[in-house]
Amino acid sequence: MTVPLASGYAYCVQVQAVDRGGNTSPWRPVRCTTRPVDDRGLATSAGWSRLHGAADYARTISQSQTLNATLKKAATFRRLAVVVTTCPTGGSISVYSRRW
Repeated sequence: MTVPLASGYAYCVQVQAVDRGGNTSPWRPVRCTTRPVDDRGLATSAGWSRLHGAADYARTISQSQTLNATLKKAATFRRLAVVVTTCPTGGSISVYSRRW
């Protein structure tokens, strides 16, 4: 069975096998996974370039050399992970969360 996963959501599944004779296996432990949001799903301020990289997630890269350039995404989350690559001469990231 293939389960389509939308970007930015976590999914937890539990499976049980049934053979042609109707025999069932025990339920397997719950397993969870997520599908990341690609950088193309983020709004950019001025100074960003959208590039392609065969080794990068979804083969896309967002790059900026502009001071205080921002990427934004409105989101509701319980857990958040961010992957950032910086060059040897600089780069940083700040992640802000607002409680409503």
